This record gives sequence, structure tokens and C-alpha cells, in this order.
Amino acid sequence: MTIIRTATISDVAAMAALLAELGYLAPPEAVSVRLDRLASDPRALVIVAEKEGRVVGVATAHAISVMHDDADVAWLTSLVVDGSAQGRGIGRQLVDAVEAWARSRGCVRLSVTTNRDRNDAHTFYERVGFEWTSRRYSKRLAPRSDAAKQQAAKQLAAKELAKEQAQEQAKEQAKEQA
Repeated sequence: MTIIRTATISDVAAMAALLAELGYLAPPEAVSVRLDRLASDPRALVIVAEKEGRVVGVATAHAISVMHDDADVAWLTSLVVDGSAQGRGIGRQLVDAVEAWARSRGCVRLSVTTNRDRNDAHTFYERVGFEWTSRRYSKRLAPRSDAAKQQAAKQLAAKELAKEQAQEQAKEQAKEQA
């Protein structure tokens, strides 16, 4: 059974690992500071999906006031499910929980942005009821710190190595079964 709950400080290591799967690399200490900041914001939500005692998903959302609508709108600002737990409805459960939170706040819309190259994410979002309505542009206003860049490079290299090893292992298993 999957439990969707508010994230706590004990979840930050798992959350950091999950965010790294999307390329958002940060040490658990930084995720802890971010969680604290978001937890104190009444217009923000941070939830996790827990399965068999292990955090396997995380989602964040924000409610914002806008000039072009009478009511607030909500943004799903991050969503990631561990690769080993994908395809089991966990992402949908997280989106449903975010949607329920947004509705309870009186939000009239829930939006999400996703990297243009994440085709699996595009398919997922359409499957859970989102429609492609716009294009987003982004401009970095402050450079990433050198330490963050180095940490990001190391984590990305480790992730790529693990992926290659898993692919090699799968090939070996396929050969053995043939």
C-alpha cells in the first residue's frame, strides 16, 4: 500500500535522491533548508509517497495569485517517482493529492511545466488529465555556485554509470535466458 503524506525532515535524503533523478542535484542539507522554507509557507505543499517504509515519490506545489484570474491557480512544481516504482500508480496518487490540495484552497487551475525532452513525462501528464496549452521560457537570474556545479557533475556521472551498469546487467540476464 502506498501512503501519501506531508514530507518531514527524515525524508530529505530520499527526496534529494529522487530530485537527482530529474537532474536537480542538491545535497540533503540543501533539501532540508528548502523543505523548511516550503513547510513554513502556507501557499506551498510538499508531499511524499511512501511504500513499504521507503519514500518512493515526492511532489511540490504552490498556490499563487494572478492578475488574469479572479481566483488563485496552483502549480505542480516538482514530481518524481523512483524509477523502480514507476508504472504502479504512485505518480497519479501524488497528482491526485496535489489536485485535492489545490481544490481545497479554491484554486481554479492546476498547471505543470516539464522539460521539453521528457517525453515520458508529457505522456504521463496527458494521461492524468493535463493538456498542453502553452510554452514556458526560463531565464536564470543567479549563477549556480561552483560547489553545486561540482556536486551536480559528480551525481550525474554516478547516475549515468549506474544506468550503464543496469543496462549491461539486463543484457547479461537476457543472454542467460536465451
